[in-house]
Amino acid sequence: MGKLFDIEIWVWFRDPLEFIESYYKQCIRNPQVKRTPGYGKDLSFAEMLNIEWFSQHLNYQGFVTECQILFGKNNVSVFKYQGDVVQEVIQKLGLATPHDNPTPRQNKSLNSATIKLLRTINHYDIKAKDKELLMPHLKEINGILENYANDTLIDEESRKRVLKLSSPIKF
Repeated sequence: MGKLFDIEIWVWFRDPLEFIESYYKQCIRNPQVKRTPGYGKDLSFAEMLNIEWFSQHLNYQGFVTECQILFGKNNVSVFKYQGDVVQEVIQKLGLATPHDNPTPRQNKSLNSATIKLLRTINHYDIKAKDKELLMPHLKEINGILENYANDTLIDEESRKRVLKLSSPIKF
């Protein structure tokens, strides 16, 4: 592929604990998919971490190495996820203007109380379309509970496992 096109891969990596908790919340939120073992299930964070399909997302270095094998070592650039990534990309592409505004945050994470409600819903074999009908109500509940439940879903043992599983990456 690289012989036909000049390919450059840019990858941003979040702090492993922040990333994997956010990814867990997204998996719980998604509808069940037969070939995706973590989507839409009633699983705790620790249970999800035991699923290789889920925990392999912490292998940052393995991902970079695979990209380097496919696209060439010098064609892969790694960045630390922080701040406004959209603006960072605009800058790196040389598209920035003095009038660029920061990109507004679009995706607000669900809090631990709402995740617990979602896990209860996931206990049932609910159809994707029905789960989608529930999401606006859950988002409303999330907004009400945001001042009460902003604790992490990662217990201390799982935290240690995440840090052990996450391969260090050089930025």
